[in-house]
Amino acid sequence: MIHCRVCGPASENGRIAKNRTITKVRYYNVSSVVKEGMWRGLFHAPPPSSLQVDTFLYIKDNGRSVRIKVEEMQLSITPATRHDYRFCYRLTKRNMLVLFTRHWGGWEPGRFRSDFHLDGTRIVRHGSRRIAYFTVREGPTSFYVDNMQVSGRYRGKGLGTRLMGSIEEWAVQVGKPCVQLTVFKDNRAKRLYERLGYREVLDKGTSVLMEKPL
Repeated sequence: MIHCRVCGPASENGRIAKNRTITKVRYYNVSSVVKEGMWRGLFHAPPPSSLQVDTFLYIKDNGRSVRIKVEEMQLSITPATRHDYRFCYRLTKRNMLVLFTRHWGGWEPGRFRSDFHLDGTRIVRHGSRRIAYFTVREGPTSFYVDNMQVSGRYRGKGLGTRLMGSIEEWAVQVGKPCVQLTVFKDNRAKRLYERLGYREVLDKGTSVLMEKPL
């Protein structure tokens, strides 16, 4: 059951509240509209500090495409502290364990500890709940997205896409001509990066370095 702010409950049998019947219901990819908040923080220009994510459902109503808002999220983005380490550790392990096991033989706690840096890491919150984090490193000619992890229940809402867009805008603010990242070849996120305009620039065996000119 999906509860929609505009029409109330919507069920899979094609009926929507207020006695409105949808003759044909087809679920499209969810899209998000995000309004950015103030800028403040690290590097020569500050990163985004807040996002509003509006999630819409697109359906077919007698041949017309109808957009319905099904969720609205006010998110905050804050610098990570040492108290956020366990959250980042657990979320990364939960999201990446299968891929790490497949390619590296299992989860390596020491590797995560050595690779994790508070500097450049941002925590994304929905209210008081931590729902995602990302780490960005500034190189001489690029931004490098070292990690980005989103909690399972918040996936599929356009959050990852919009966070990448905010990072790209942040890179432009500081005069970086491109954004880079590394991803496993069989990670589903690779398709997202390709849709966002990232292209492979270096084959690293089980993973690839991807880059997007800005």
